[in-house]
Amino acid sequence: MILGIDHVGLAVRHATDAGETFARLTGRVVGEVEDLGTEAVRVCFVPAAPLAGEDDVPAAQREARETSDQPVSWGEARLELLEPADDASAVGRFLARRGEGVHHVCFAVDDIAAELVRLGAAGFDVIDPTPRRGHGGLVAFLHPRGTHGMLVELLQRAGAGRPAASPCAEAPATRVPASPRAPGEGPAPADVAEGR
Repeated sequence: MILGIDHVGLAVRHATDAGETFARLTGRVVGEVEDLGTEAVRVCFVPAAPLAGEDDVPAAQREARETSDQPVSWGEARLELLEPADDASAVGRFLARRGEGVHHVCFAVDDIAAELVRLGAAGFDVIDPTPRRGHGGLVAFLHPRGTHGMLVELLQRAGAGRPAASPCAEAPATRVPASPRAPGEGPAPADVAEGR
């Protein structure tokens, strides 16, 4: 089941500068910029709305919660700032072609394998028929051609639904009839968002 929006990914030229802008906009503390070498991207998160019960939380605890990579409560969406580590990376190519802006929307799910089966049966073009490890848990993407031009990410946070410790354990439940590609074939999600 889709639980809600986890985050909106924004492709930016400089995560630190963009983080400062969105910190001023939201009044929230920006998380640390993290280098995801395997994806050739640097990311940081900005809480986009007040956290639930924020008025009752001491300032030091609130700051620790806002900058943590631990799961937030559903309904507390964040902005994910994506800075290319290399201009030749997928996010770098996206920026060169489209400029800064919305890259993807991410929905939190409780059981990613079940959602992939459901969405594939409903006719969505699943890019990742088998969930893979991503930032925060298991992830999979839907092609923008079936979602009105928006790259969609699904995220099952570690500890939500089935255990996220072994993505291979999810594979048998993720046969998705709507995708003509075999697992591992086809473009990477960032290439899809770029229009490849």
